Formats: sequence, structure tokens, C-alpha cells
Amino acid sequence: MKKILFTLLLILAVSFTSNAQLSDIEVTGSFSSAGSLKYALTKANGFGGGVKVNFKTFDNFYISIAAGYQSYSIDQDSALTQWRWNFWDNRYYGSIRADLTDTAKYKLTITPTQGMHTIPVSVLIGYEAELGDLKIKPYAGAGILFFTRWFYVVEDWTKKLSKLDAQFNYNYRNFAPSKYGNPIMLHGGLSLKYPLFEYVNLTGDLNYTHFVETDGMGYSDLPFGNNLNFKLGLSFSY
Repeated sequence: MKKILFTLLLILAVSFTSNAQLSDIEVTGSFSSAGSLKYALTKANGFGGGVKVNFKTFDNFYISIAAGYQSYSIDQDSALTQWRWNFWDNRYYGSIRADLTDTAKYKLTITPTQGMHTIPVSVLIGYEAELGDLKIKPYAGAGILFFTRWFYVVEDWTKKLSKLDAQFNYNYRNFAPSKYGNPIMLHGGLSLKYPLFEYVNLTGDLNYTHFVETDGMGYSDLPFGNNLNFKLGLSFSY
């Protein structure tokens, strides 16, 4: 499914841009807020940036090729349980519980931490209209989200040394295997441009992304079903 979609997007991009004129290149920073949260997530927000290359095809229709990077911070209830970490659940945690039976000697605080790195790649089609100096472009498109979701546990241990009337504090990180995926994205959004100088425009973008539920593309490891993305930056006209 992924190969078919990627091939179709590539054919679409090449067929349109082969007879199209380069219009402008956008460089933006972005903020994303995830929705349809899964697996007891309470929040997932991302910050990053990206580049979008716009080609004018005919009349006021445009095709755009967009790519970027975002880093998500994730808050989740029962995060350690939800991760389903085989090593921790079936091997390691047993030894921890054995140590903690001696509460006079050991004390432990466990802090799970997780996040996600994403690279979205998309092809978009839009129609641009002008309202004075302001350019308004509604658009739609599709693409693929390449993501790596990471997780680790910080273990803060305290060992009481009763004979010395002291305690020894130490901590370390225990990393879980990362989760990967490349689910399909469907987009709808609105782009705005306002001229600042000759060949330089201020650009803003509001985008809604829906992730398509598919087998074998990592959708089950993606912790949300959609997101809302806001971008702000500059475009350079050609």
C-alpha cells in the first residue's frame, strides 16, 4: 500500500511539475497538536519546521511538494504499562520487586519519558485567490509520515547504608526498543501569504491531517489519529 501510494504521488508530482513553473519556496516553523489520542495519552504536541516548494500549473492552480521535521513530547497515563516492553515486564521488573522487598535498604522512583521524531512528506494541490495584497490558497493532498517513537525510564535509586548512617543515591536510564512506522496522511488546509519586500512574503498555514488506518505501516504504534498543524515563516518568490 505504501509503495503504491508513493508511486502515485511521485507520478502526480512529476506529471504536474514537468509543465509547471516554479513559483516560490516556503521555509517555516511549525507547531502541532494531536487529536484522537490513543493508548491513554493525555497530550501530544510537536515543534519543528519544514520546506514547501510551490509550482504554478495552470490558471491559479498550484501543486506543492512539502517535507519537514517535528519532535513531539508525549504525556501518557500508565506509560510504562502501555508501552508493552517485554524485557521490562517479563524479566527486569521481577528483580526490581525483589530488591524493593527490603524497604529499609532500598527506595526507588521510576519516571517514564517518551517522545517521537517525525518526517512528513506530502504532495498538495491548491487554488490561489487574491484579496488585495493578501493571497489565500485552500489546498488538499496526501503523503507519508515517517516516525520513530522512543521511550526510556529514569530509575532513581536510594540505598541506605545503616552501618555508616548514610545513604547512596544513583540513577540511570533504561531504554526500550523504539517503535517505527510510515502511515498514510490525508491533508486539508489553508495557506496565507502577505508581501513584505520584493520577492519575500510572510506566510502562514493551518493544516488538518488525518492518518489512515492501515496494516503493516506502523499505524498501530502511532499514538494519535490526527493532528492540527500551524506554520509561520517566509516564502521566497521566483
